[in-house]
Amino acid sequence: MPIIFAQAIMFLPALVAGKVSDSEAAQGVAAAFTDIFGFWYNLVFALLIIVFTYFYTAITVPTNKMADDLKT
Repeated sequence: MPIIFAQAIMFLPALVAGKVSDSEAAQGVAAAFTDIFGFWYNLVFALLIIVFTYFYTAITVPTNKMADDLKT
């Protein structure tokens, strides 16, 4: 699940930079986020996967119930 969310978010910078392609910075961002083998693409993608994994685990794992189960 976290990989799906991260991949969906990774489309946004290239989409926004493509719409605002008048500046050189926007073209650089679009180029960086369309190259799936590039450093910045992979760095941001890995960070998003880690963040979404933490968030998804925090929502789905019932820590209070696990603590109560371990007590007995």
